[in-house]
This record gives sequence, structure tokens and C-alpha cells, in this order.
Amino acid sequence: MTDNMRHEGTRLLSINAYIDINGVTKVIYNFEISKENVKTYICRVDGEMISIKDCFGEFAAAYEQEIMEIIPLKFIGVEEKSMFLSKDSNLRGQLFTVPVLEEENKPMIEK
Repeated sequence: MTDNMRHEGTRLLSINAYIDINGVTKVIYNFEISKENVKTYICRVDGEMISIKDCFGEFAAAYEQEIMEIIPLKFIGVEEKSMFLSKDSNLRGQLFTVPVLEEENKPMIEK
């Protein structure tokens, strides 16, 4: 499917992934079909899936590497690299968030 999309001039906009409340890993692909038309595909994944790097190049591989670093998912054909976390890090699979109210209560720095 992605081979045809690439040859038709479809542009990859983003790849995202998350684990839903039932523990199911989902990968979301957003493609620009035309200037006014974005198509979204949501794939349920069980552990690994084939990379779209061969069709969309290193742009796709960068998204896939980032996802592999955070979520226990393997994209076949993409080398697993540490882009953000060190290889020794025990933080894999954790999201870093700061409550909005906590940020709102910090004093602003004036120049």
C-alpha cells in the first residue's frame, strides 16, 4: 500500500504510537493526500511491524526509532538507536509530564 502512495506523491506527515487502556499498541500514520486532504491510518500492533522506511526514507525511520525507544515495539528493518535515552536508562516506556497548574504557578522570568 505505501509503495503506491509514495509513487502517487503522497507525503508522510507523522507517525505516532501509544498503548491504549487495554494494553493494545496502536500506531497512527498521517499522510497528506492533497493540500486539503489528510488521511489517517490506525494500526493495531502485536510486538512488531514492518517499517515504511523503504517507501518514505529516513524521515519515517526517525519516527520509528523514536517510537521504539519509548514503546516496546519493533519496526522490522529499522536499527534501534537511542535518540533521547541512554542505553542504560531504566526510563523506557515512561512519559514525562508536568501538571499544567504546577507550571502556571512558577514565576515568569522577566528580561
